Amino acid sequence: MKKMQLQNLAKCAVFFLLLAAILAVLSIAFKPKDNTKDAGMNYIQAHGFLGEPDNSIDVIFIGDSEAYGAYSPLEMWATSGFTAYVCANGSQSLDDTYTYLLEATQHQQPKLVIIEALPIMRKMSANDSLFSEAARLIPLLNDHDHWKTLRGTDLFAPVAYTHQDSAKGYWPRWKRVAAEDGQYMKATDQTKPIALLNRIYLARILDYCQKRGIQVLFVASPSPVNWNYKKHNAVDHYARKKGVPFLDLNLVTDGLEINNQTDWRDGGDHLNIYGATKVSRYLATYLAEEYDLPDHREDEAYSKWNDCLEQYREEYAAAFSS
Repeated sequence: MKKMQLQNLAKCAVFFLLLAAILAVLSIAFKPKDNTKDAGMNYIQAHGFLGEPDNSIDVIFIGDSEAYGAYSPLEMWATSGFTAYVCANGSQSLDDTYTYLLEATQHQQPKLVIIEALPIMRKMSANDSLFSEAARLIPLLNDHDHWKTLRGTDLFAPVAYTHQDSAKGYWPRWKRVAAEDGQYMKATDQTKPIALLNRIYLARILDYCQKRGIQVLFVASPSPVNWNYKKHNAVDHYARKKGVPFLDLNLVTDGLEINNQTDWRDGGDHLNIYGATKVSRYLATYLAEEYDLPDHREDEAYSKWNDCLEQYREEYAAAFSS
């Protein structure tokens, strides 16, 4: 009986080893070989950092639509000369934030990672979190639809990322929909708790950055629709406990004056290009002073950033002249 049990265990072990080997091979085969839509990459704006030269990005922003609507790396470049990239997708949860962090630091060693505060307060799904964990072990789970665009020559072709997003992950929007005037940041001692699963992922993010010598900053972008003082208190208390700086742009009035009539694209949820320009210029000065970031504007190795800025200014000239 004991011999039969050992044989069954051995068969099970062989089966799972073979299964793991098959999944590993299929994951390699189905992995997008480029960071373009045609190659099967999801969220190509957020993954444009994969096409940037290794170790060329000073600051990585990670977050949701608030982040890609508020932070313009090219405006920061024009103001202070450091390089930044926004890794953001709509309604991002912290398991996605952690995944972007791992991806972004494979070929980049940023001096600073900025975590958008709203996902810290967004309740996570345990099922989605489990899927994210499984997908990191078995990339095929995320790339299973890639067969629709996959060609036979792509199966085991070398990975070569070619796409560089011209706006560096920022989504320019110039529509104007005014927000209601009001005191949405009225001070209170009340706080909204950060969910347990969120705290687990935050701890993983901070631990990972600490081990790699990367500084972390929490930033809450302006958003009357999504932010309030209870959420501010929650992030502020957590940040103080962990020794992480926290900048709440909803409370900044000196040097950052958001106009509710002109600076929103959807009534106070997301900033348009006018509001994002104000936020980005303010933040560029703040970050350069607080984190001693380098100014690459006269460095020939970064000349493409000047080209991108010129293209950006030409494409959205009407926004800057109005």
